Amino acid sequence: MLNTHINHILKYTFLLLLLFATPLIGFSQSLISKSKWTSGSITIDGKADEWEKPLNFYESKTKLMFALANDSANIYICLRSPEEANQIKISRGGMVVGLSYKNKDKHAVSVGFPLGSGGPMHHSDGGLDAEGRPDFTMFKNEFLMNNIVMKIAGFASKNGIVPIQDSLGAGVKAAIYWDISNIMEYELVIPLKELFGPAYTADDLKRELTLELTVNAIEKSKKKDDNLEHAPPPNMANGSGGVNGSMSGTGQMTGGMASGMPNVSYNYGNDAEKGPLFEKASFKQKFLLAGKP
Repeated sequence: MLNTHINHILKYTFLLLLLFATPLIGFSQSLISKSKWTSGSITIDGKADEWEKPLNFYESKTKLMFALANDSANIYICLRSPEEANQIKISRGGMVVGLSYKNKDKHAVSVGFPLGSGGPMHHSDGGLDAEGRPDFTMFKNEFLMNNIVMKIAGFASKNGIVPIQDSLGAGVKAAIYWDISNIMEYELVIPLKELFGPAYTADDLKRELTLELTVNAIEKSKKKDDNLEHAPPPNMANGSGGVNGSMSGTGQMTGGMASGMPNVSYNYGNDAEKGPLFEKASFKQKFLLAGKP
C-alpha cells in the first residue's frame, strides 16, 4: 500500500516537472532569432520603406525596434527609434552595431555610426523656433550634414574611418534618416564576404551569429546649467508602433569620435527621468541566417 502511494506521488511529480519544463524549453529555443530572407533590393538610405512594419523586435534597454534580413550576399539591419530623447542620445553619444561568431576563436566586426559628439550637450540661445523651442529641423539637418563617416573594425578588406556609403571599400554602408512621423530610422548592410572572409563556405552561413548593439551615454557636463535642464522639449511628434517581441542583454562594444551637432539642450523631466541619457545601454541577440526559399 505504501509503495503504491509512493509510486503515485513520483508519477504525479514527474508529470508536473514535464508540464513546467515544456514551456521553458520553448522559451530557450526562442532566444535564437532568425533573419528574414529578402529577394528584393534594400537601399541603404535611412528610409525603412522596404521593411515590413512594425519591425520584428523591441529592446527595452536601448529603446530600439529592430529587424534582420539577408540575401545570398549581404546581411541587412534596420533600427527605429521613436522616442525623441533616445534620438538625442544616439546622436550625441554615438552607437555601435556589431556582429560576431565563433570559429576556432571568436571573430567580431563592428560599425560605429553615428560616432557621437564626444562631449556634453550645452544650452544655446540660438537655434530656436517661433515658439522658443529648440529647432529640431535644424538639429536633423546639422546631423545629416556632419555625420558622413563611420568607424568599421574586423572586416576582411578594409577598416578604419570610412564614408557611410563606402561603395568603393568594404561595401559596408550605413544611413540614418527620419520618417514623416519623426521616427529615426537606421539601416546597415554588411557583405557576407566581409564578415566571413572572401573564401566563406555554405557551412559558414549556418553559423550562429550574435548581434551586439551599444548606445553610448551622453557625457555629463560639469556645469549644472548645461545638463539638459533649460530649454523645453523640441516640437516634435512622437511616432508609435507595435512590436512582436522583446529581448535584452548586454553588449561590450563602444565607440565615439567628434562630429558636429547643434548646441541645443532639451528638457526631459526630472533627474531620475534624464538618467538613461547619461547611461550606456546595450544588448546581445543570437540569430541564424535565413536560407533561400
